Amino acid sequence: MKVGNSGLSLGFYAAFAFILALVGQITLVTLLLAFVIIVEKDEWLTLQVLQALILIVCSNVISSVMRIFRVFTIIPVVGRLLLVILDRSNELVSVVLIIFAVIGIAKVIKGKDADIPGVTALAKWLLGKKQGE
Repeated sequence: MKVGNSGLSLGFYAAFAFILALVGQITLVTLLLAFVIIVEKDEWLTLQVLQALILIVCSNVISSVMRIFRVFTIIPVVGRLLLVILDRSNELVSVVLIIFAVIGIAKVIKGKDADIPGVTALAKWLLGKKQGE
């Protein structure tokens, strides 16, 4: 595994980013991304940490949108059903986040790209890379 400028393995930084995403630390993942861009200057590592950040941002956005719809739960009968649907949807988002984060951790520890469906393409686009690069 490649060692970064600070003496730590690049896989450690990437795995740490996914662990932080797993526990919901969006601020720390953002700070880690800034550190990786400024200090480590490694393209692979930047892509992995950016994937972790995108993963947690998407999870937070979806959860926030679902919270907006909680206003409609005051409607009799339909509101109760909507509340159940929103709760189950929120649980599903959490499970998907856990699955993708664990997959990401398992892959980056081995030095491979996390390759999270949809997230990798967005991260490459944000970095200005083409899909095949």
